[in-house]
Formats: sequence, structure tokens, C-alpha cells
Amino acid sequence: RTIYKVLDEVRALCRREREKKHTLGLDELRRILAVEGILVRYQPIVSLSDRRHHHYEVLLRFADGRSPFEDVKFAEEINIIHELDLAVTNGAIARILEGAAKGHHLSLAVNMSAKSLLNDSFAEMFAKITERLGTDRKRLMIEITESAKLEDLGRAAQAVQRLRSRGHVVCLDDFGAGASSLPYLQQLTIDYVKIDGVYIRSITDSPRERAIVQGVLTTCKCLGIKTVAEMIEKEDQHKCLMELGVDLGQGWLYGKPAAEIPAPSIAGAVRLGKRMGVREQWG
Repeated sequence: RTIYKVLDEVRALCRREREKKHTLGLDELRRILAVEGILVRYQPIVSLSDRRHHHYEVLLRFADGRSPFEDVKFAEEINIIHELDLAVTNGAIARILEGAAKGHHLSLAVNMSAKSLLNDSFAEMFAKITERLGTDRKRLMIEITESAKLEDLGRAAQAVQRLRSRGHVVCLDDFGAGASSLPYLQQLTIDYVKIDGVYIRSITDSPRERAIVQGVLTTCKCLGIKTVAEMIEKEDQHKCLMELGVDLGQGWLYGKPAAEIPAPSIAGAVRLGKRMGVREQWG
């Protein structure tokens, strides 16, 4: 069976159960989803000033290369997203420890759903599994996604503070994609903001997009927050964003999501970004 058929089966079961006014059993749902695997991919994020790799984001892809974005939202709707987030985090921890055993100081970023952030059971399990990192918790960055809105910013602020107090770097993902972005900055103490790619694609052609990005950068600088720009595909975008003062960049200009992380070069950090004009479907 393909992943499409599996998910169709899940949705059909949910519809039937809703019609019966009962909730679908999570054990049954997990059994269905476990039939198909989700692949892990790593995409480099670089320092715009010198193109040296800074860290990698852990991305999920189905076997056919499709982004599971819509199905992640579906998992949020049926309240099992925290299990997916924990599984990805566990894998990232193992990868960091594997690199450390070989003398490689690898840093990875994992996505955390807003629903997971506010889930007490998730928080307890997350704290437990990250104990294995010890003082290297700073090598596991958390990107808080806005696929589900943060309903309780007070609790979210406390959860973010707990993550940061344990040494994790926290990033607000897809900034500008939703109407809640500014209240998030007002309430949450974070380390990075990732500017949504919709503002990056036309930044060299649109004074409006450039002005919006400049405004975000000014706000972040005043708050002591560093910035990441995503969906960078062309050299002129790189140059524009570097001139504006964006700290880090991500996109096919520097490397597409890959199954393996390149070993560090003898000279040190690798400079990335020789491909030009490559486009990607983003989720």
C-alpha cells in the first residue's frame, strides 16, 4: 500500500467513527500509520556572511519525496502529533550522539508543534529523552511551528523558558505566515526567528517584501533575536539578505535535503552554496 492509501484509510475510519459519535481509538490509528515509514532528511543552514554551515534542520519526507505537511496537520487534529515530534527528536539525539562519538560537533534543529509545546506529557517525555545529551542540549535547536495556533501564550512562554533553561536554542518558525506572529514576539523569549519564505522569493524584485523583511529584522535586533531566512534559491537573494543583516540562510542555493550529513572537511566548516536557480516545492 502507498502512504496515500494508508492515510485515506485513516481518514475514512475517522469519518466513520465521527458519524457514530465516538472517537477513533489511537491504538488503531497508530497501527495504520506504522505500516508506512517516514524518511528523515537533513538540510544545511548556513551563516550568510561566509556561507559556512551552522546547523542542519531535520525534515520529514515520505518515500516518494512528498512533504508530510498536510498529514502533520492531520496528526495535530487527532492529537497524536506529540508522538511524531518525540520520534523525530529521539532520532536527532541519536544522530548528535553518533557524531560526538566520532569527534563531530553536530547541531540539529527539530520541529515542535505548538500542540506538543503545550502538552504536559510531551514536555515530561521530551525532558527525559534529552537527558542523554547532557551539556550538549544546545546542539538540539527547537523550531516551534505554527501549523497549530498557540492558544495559551502564557503557558507557551513558560514552556519555552523551560526549554531555554535546559540549554536548548529556540526558534520561531515560519514567522509572518500567520496573524499571530507579532503577539508571539511580544510574549515569547526566543533565540531565533525564521522568516517565512513567502517574503524571500521576491525580495529582490519587490520593495514591499524588502521593507517587510527589514521591519522584521529591526524588531528582532531590538529584542536581541537572531534571524534565519528560508527558501533562498539565487545568488541575488543571498546578497540582498546579507546586506539587510539576516544572520543565517536556508534553501537549495546551499543544499537540498539529503539522507546523509557530509563529514566535516579537514579544513573545518564547509562553505556551501554553489547551485543557482534551483527551485523546490516547500511544505
